[in-house]
Amino acid sequence: MGYLEKSDPRIRREDSYGQKQAKKKPWIKPETFEMIEKKRECKRDSEEYKDLKTTVRKMLRLDRNAHLTAVCDEMEEHQRRNRTKDMFATVNRLTKQACPSVKAVKSESGETLTEQAEIMNRWKNYCKTLYSTCEPVEEMKLDGEREPTPT
Repeated sequence: MGYLEKSDPRIRREDSYGQKQAKKKPWIKPETFEMIEKKRECKRDSEEYKDLKTTVRKMLRLDRNAHLTAVCDEMEEHQRRNRTKDMFATVNRLTKQACPSVKAVKSESGETLTEQAEIMNRWKNYCKTLYSTCEPVEEMKLDGEREPTPT
């Protein structure tokens, strides 16, 4: 399959049958995926579905714990070899969550703006009105003598 065939939307539609594929977690084992597929094929109200559901949850929990144990062993190995940079990179990979940036601003009329150009224009207008409405600052005149210079 060439590059153009992959980017052709008709091929993607035929491959996915209109369903979005979920991102597969790298720590889930193939056996667990097989059990998930079996569970999907069962009817939801059946007893078999309930049994498979508990089995899948248990397998997912075990897979995740095995993955976390492997990552902790990796961090301990980095610590033993004094590779602090690699160790902290592993810690950050585990603990830091992706933080999506929210790009929405309210217009003067109260509508939500989501386009980048509209948002930039709104900030530009906001800053203009903010600084144009300020009253000019009068210079303060001090009455009296200056302070003596320290000797």
